[in-house]
Amino acid sequence: MKLRLILAQLTCCSFLWMGSPALAERLTVQFTPGQLLRVEVANLTGTFILVERMQGGEPVDVLPGQMFSFSPAGSSINNISMLIWDERGSVFELQAIKLTNNVLRIEVRAGAIAPGDRSVYLRDDGRVIIL
Repeated sequence: MKLRLILAQLTCCSFLWMGSPALAERLTVQFTPGQLLRVEVANLTGTFILVERMQGGEPVDVLPGQMFSFSPAGSSINNISMLIWDERGSVFELQAIKLTNNVLRIEVRAGAIAPGDRSVYLRDDGRVIIL
């Protein structure tokens, strides 16, 4: 688990440091810093996925067609990281959708190009980054 966290953080930091054009295209979701927020993860794949919040807690199994939702500690945006994977190493495509001013939905779909998307980073400035 620690290795996954370190790899996700290194990947995120390297993209942010380099200012990747691909990353810039994905920064389409923005929330107001400090606002109350609920996060939903919708599993639109054919396999069960695991969702792990890096700020604590065990990974949560989300069955195909189901949704996992949570409110961050304090219910506001404060640098939240999530890893999403399955036991088979499937390729995923993640899409961040702003449903309302205080609801963020992450849709997990089967991807086609490896390595795919694996992590979501909600920054305390309100930006949502998918890596």
